[in-house]
Amino acid sequence: MRPGPRRRPEPAAARRGPGGHRAAVRAAVRGGRRRGERRQAAVRPQEPPDGLRRGRHGVRAARRPGPGAGAGAPGPPRRRGPPRLRRLDRHGRQAVDRGRVRRVPPQHRRPDGGAPATARLDRAQARRRQRGGARPGPAAHGGGHRTHRPERGGILRFDGRGHQPPGGQPGAARRRRGAGGRPRRAGLRPPVRLRDQTRLPRGRRGRVHQGPRPGEGVRRAGVAVDPAEDSGGRVSSPELDASDPLNNAVAYARIGKRLMDDHQELEAIGCYEEAVPWAERALAEREEDRAELLPFLQYLHDVLGNLMLRQSRLDEAETHFGRALDIATGIDAGSADVAKFTSNLGSVHKPRGELREALALFRKAAEIVSALSPVPDAYPSYLSNAGTVHLALGELDEALALFRRALEVDRKTDPGAAATDLSLIGSVLVEYGDLDAARTHYELALVMQRELDPRSPATARELVNVGYVLRLGGDLDQALRYYYGALDIDEALAPGSTETATDLANIAAIHRRRGEDGRALDAVERAVEISRRVVPRSPSLASRLSTLGGLRLRAGDRAAALAAFREALDIDRAAAPRSLETARDLGNLGGFLIDEDLAAARRHCEEALSIYAESVPDSPSAAVVHGNLAVIARAEGDLDQALAAARRALDITRRASPASESTMIDLVNLGVIHEGRDELDAALDRYAEAVEIVESLRARAGIGTARESLFAEHQTPFTGLVALLVHRGGPGDHDRAFHVSERARTRALMDLLSERRLEIRAEDPAQEALLAEEQDLRTRLAVLHEQSPGQREYRRVEERLERVTLRIRDELPGYAALKEPEPLDLPATQRLLDGGTLLLAYHLAPYGCAVWAITRGTSRAVHIRGGEDRIKELLDRALARYREGALGDEATEAARRELAGLLLGPVAPELDAARRLVIVPGGALAYLPFEMLPFRDGPLGDRAVVSYVPSATVLGELAGRTRRPAGGPFLGVGLEESLPGTREVAEIAAEYGGGARALLGPDATKEHFAREAGGHRIVHLATHGAIDDHEPLYSALSFTGGATLRVYEMFGLDLTADVVVCSACDTAVGPITRGEGLVGMSRALFYAGAQSLVVSLWPIPDRPTRRLMRAFHRHLRSGARPADALRSAKTEVRASHPLVYRDPYTWAGFVLLGVP
Repeated sequence: MRPGPRRRPEPAAARRGPGGHRAAVRAAVRGGRRRGERRQAAVRPQEPPDGLRRGRHGVRAARRPGPGAGAGAPGPPRRRGPPRLRRLDRHGRQAVDRGRVRRVPPQHRRPDGGAPATARLDRAQARRRQRGGARPGPAAHGGGHRTHRPERGGILRFDGRGHQPPGGQPGAARRRRGAGGRPRRAGLRPPVRLRDQTRLPRGRRGRVHQGPRPGEGVRRAGVAVDPAEDSGGRVSSPELDASDPLNNAVAYARIGKRLMDDHQELEAIGCYEEAVPWAERALAEREEDRAELLPFLQYLHDVLGNLMLRQSRLDEAETHFGRALDIATGIDAGSADVAKFTSNLGSVHKPRGELREALALFRKAAEIVSALSPVPDAYPSYLSNAGTVHLALGELDEALALFRRALEVDRKTDPGAAATDLSLIGSVLVEYGDLDAARTHYELALVMQRELDPRSPATARELVNVGYVLRLGGDLDQALRYYYGALDIDEALAPGSTETATDLANIAAIHRRRGEDGRALDAVERAVEISRRVVPRSPSLASRLSTLGGLRLRAGDRAAALAAFREALDIDRAAAPRSLETARDLGNLGGFLIDEDLAAARRHCEEALSIYAESVPDSPSAAVVHGNLAVIARAEGDLDQALAAARRALDITRRASPASESTMIDLVNLGVIHEGRDELDAALDRYAEAVEIVESLRARAGIGTARESLFAEHQTPFTGLVALLVHRGGPGDHDRAFHVSERARTRALMDLLSERRLEIRAEDPAQEALLAEEQDLRTRLAVLHEQSPGQREYRRVEERLERVTLRIRDELPGYAALKEPEPLDLPATQRLLDGGTLLLAYHLAPYGCAVWAITRGTSRAVHIRGGEDRIKELLDRALARYREGALGDEATEAARRELAGLLLGPVAPELDAARRLVIVPGGALAYLPFEMLPFRDGPLGDRAVVSYVPSATVLGELAGRTRRPAGGPFLGVGLEESLPGTREVAEIAAEYGGGARALLGPDATKEHFAREAGGHRIVHLATHGAIDDHEPLYSALSFTGGATLRVYEMFGLDLTADVVVCSACDTAVGPITRGEGLVGMSRALFYAGAQSLVVSLWPIPDRPTRRLMRAFHRHLRSGARPADALRSAKTEVRASHPLVYRDPYTWAGFVLLGVP
C-alpha cells in the first residue's frame, strides 16, 4: 500500500488567535515567494479508436511564479508514493474512484447557511455575466484543456483510425472509411465517412497552472494543508469551530488535498467547495489580514478551476479561474499569477471550440510574462499553448515558429520540456505531410524521455506519437509495437486509467485498419468500459462511443450504432454545442442517416460544416463532411453540386496527406461522380490514382495478415477501374483490366507463397526462445479456444502472441529479403497455358461482372449480365441442399441452368474448342464446382478437364516451384479402424505397394502425421473436418485422441506432395476474403508446399466418397495428371453406378485446386 504523507503538526500560531494567524499567514506567503514556481508534470491527452491521445495537453502548464508572485504558489514538492500519484487523464484530470461525497454534519456546515457550493458558484457566475466575463449556460461537461483534433471514424463502408495524432489541426487524424453500399451504375457509390473521435495534438505541451498536485505538501495560512486521518486510514471530517473560519477552510483544504492524492476528485471538489465560504468569511472578518488571506482564497479557486476543468465542467472552471484572476489582478495587474489565470481561461475556451478566444488569452499571458524581469520559466509554456491553437486552426507556419521559440528556451533549462517541443514540431510536420521528418522529431523526443525515465508517462506519450506517424505511413506492424509499448507502461503505472483506455483505442485502430473488426470491437468496448468508470460524460467517452458506433454499424447492428452516435452527440453537445467534437458527432449521424433520410443527413452534415467553418474550414475533418455531402447530392441527382463537394474534399486531403487512405477515398468519390457524368477518362484517372495509393499502403502494412486485411478492405478502386475499363473497351482496355483484376485477386496468397521461400531460422538462443514461445502461445490459444473463446484469458494470450509475432518478423533474418511478388499481365498468363487449355477469369462486382476467356493465342473480355448479388442468390439456391447433405430438387436444377447461362453462355465459343479448363473464380464463385453446370448436352465436366486456381499469378508461382524428391509414394491417415474412410485409406495404401504408409486408428496421431507428412508424393487425409466460419484459423482436421490440426498449425507443415487429398467434409469451405478467392484450409496447404489439392465443397456420404477416391488413386498410379485423374474417376463411377451418382451431390463436390 502506498505510504501516506507524513503528518505535520499544526503550528501553534494556528491555534492562538488573530495575532498568531497573521504571523503564520505572512510566513507562508513569504515562503511561497521564495520557493518560486515549479514546472508541472506533463499532462497527456487521451485519444479514442480511431482514438488517440497524448501529448501534453493542448495547453501547457507554466512553472509557478518566481519572486514577486502571489502567495498562492505551493511549497516544494515532497516525494511520496509511486509514480501513479501523478497520473493524469486526457484532460489533465487524475484518475478518480467515483463515490459519494462525505456528508457534513449540520454543526459543521458553511457559514452561509449551508447553501450548496454549486449554488454559490451560480451566483458568482451570474455576477460575472453582468460584467461580461462569464459564459452563460449551465455547467458543461466539456473537453478539458485540450487542443481539439477531430478524428475521422470508420463506419461500415468507412475506415478507422486509432491513435490520436500529434498534429493540432482538427481532423488531422486520418479517417476511418471504407467503401460499400454504393448505388448502382454509373459507378460506385462514394464512400460515406464517419469520424471516430476528436484528435488531440500529440506531444504538445499540456500544462495548465494548477493547484497542489499529488505528492506535494502545501502550506496555507500557516497551517500544513495535509489532511487529518483517522485510525482506519480514511479521511475524516474536520473538527470545525465556527469562531475560527480560517482554520475551518484550511481543514477542508487538507481533506481535499488528501482526496486528490487518492484520485477521488469528485470528493475533493466537495471539500474545496466547503473551504471557499469559510475562507471568504475569514477574509470579511479580518480585513487587516487581507494581503495574506487573498492569496489563499485565490489558491482555492485555482484548485477548483483545475478540478472542474479535468471533469469537463467548463462553466464552473471558468467561474473559478475568473475569480482567481480577479484576485490576482487586484494584487498586481502585471504579475505572473495574472498571466497564469489568463492562460487557464484560454484552456476553458479551447475545448468549447472557441479557438480565436483561446489564442488571444494565451498570447496575452505570454505578453504579460515577457514584460517581467527576469522572464519567468512559464514563458515557453505560453508560447506553446498559443502554438497549439495555431496548429488547430491550420496556421502551420505560425505554430511552427512558436514551437521553435519554445524549444530554444527549453533546451537550456528543461530536457523534458524540450522533448515536448520536439513532439510539437513533429505534429506540424505531420500536417505538412513530411512523415519522415515528423518521425525523426518524435523518435528524438522518445530518446530524450527514455533518458529521463524509460517507464514514465511522458515516455508512453512519445511511444504513441511514433506509433501514430508509423500508422499514418501504413506501417501497421511497427505502429502496433509502439502502441503495445505504451500500454505496458500505462498498465504498470495505472491499470484501468484513461491512458490505458487510450492505448486500447489506438490498438483497436490498427485492428480496424486490418479489417479485424472483432478484435477492434473488443478493444474499444474495454476502452468504453474504462471511460464510463473514470471519466463519465466526458469528450473522451464520446470519442470511444463514436468508434464503437462505427464498428457496430459495420457489424450490421444499426440500432446499437445509432444509440452510440446519439449518446456521443448528447455528451459533446452538453459540454460545448459549437465544439469540434460536436461537429464530429453531427457528421457521424449525417453519414448514418444517408441510407434512411437524405434530408436529415444533409441537415446534420451542414450543421457540422458550419462549425468547422468557424475555425478550421480546411481541416481533414471538414473534408469528411464535404465528401458525405457529395454522396448526398449525388443521391439527390445533383451531380454538379456533388462534383464541387467531392473536389473540395479531395483538395483538402491531398494537400494534407497525398498518399493516405483519406485521399484514396476522396479519389474514389470523385471517380464515381465523373463516371455518372460520362466523363470516363477523368474517372479512370481518379480510380487509377486510388489503386496506386492502396498498393502503397499495402506495401507498408507489414507481412501476412496485416497486408491481406488492409488490401481486402480497399478493393473498391480496383473493382471500379476494372468495370470501367471493360465497359469502355478501348484499345488495350481489356488487357489492362485483366492486369488490374490480377493485382486485386492475387496479393494475399502471393505474399504468403513468397514468404514461404524465406529461410526463417533462429541464429541465437534468444531467437530460438522467441520461436518456442510463439509455438507455446499458439498451443495455449488452441486450448482456450476450445474452452472459452473470447474470455479475458483468451484475449490476453492472443495479445501476447501478436506481440511475439511482431518481434519475430522484426528480429529474425530472412524477412528483410522478402521480395514483392509481381502479378502477371495478360501476355505472361498466356505463356502459362498449353494448347487446348482455356483459362476463364471471373470478376464480380455489385454494379457489373466480367469474364476473360484466355488461351495461348487469344483473349477476350465479356460482360456478364446481372450483378454480384444476383449471382450470389443463384449460388445459394443451387448449393443450399447439397450443403445440408441432401439431393437437389427442381429449384436446385433451375438455379444451375440459370448460372450456366450467365457464366458459361458468354464464352460458349471458347468452351467448344477447349479440352482443358482452368477457372479463376471471383468472390463467391469459389464455392461453385463449374463441372456440374449444364453446357450443351451434358455437364461441363463431361466436355473438359476442370481445375481451379486463386489467380493466374498463383498458378505461375505453384507451377514454377522447385520440387524436392519425395521418399514414399503415399501417406494416408484414417481414424477409427471401423470407419469406412479408414478402410479406404488402408486399401489405397496397399494398392500403392512398397513405401506407402497408412496411419490408422491409434497410430493416426497429430504428432505422427506432422513427422511423416513431408516425405511422400501423395498425402490422403480421411479424417473429420471442423469448420469455423468466424475464426478460419481455428478450422481443423481431427486426429486420434481428440487432437486437432488447426489451420494456423498447417502453415508449419513441410510438404513435398504433388497432391494432398482432404476427403473430410467441407475441407474447402470457409469465409471468402475479398480480393483473394481461396477458402478454408487450401491456403495453408499451398503455403506448406502442396502443389495441388483435392478438397470437398460440401459433405458427401462415405460410400460414394470411398468408391470415387479409390478410382482417383488408381488413375494417379497409372500416371495421369491430378486433374485428369479426378475427371476420369468421376466419369468412371457415374458410368458404373448411374443411380448413386445421378445427382451432382455425390460426385461434383470434390474439386482440384492448383496445378492441374
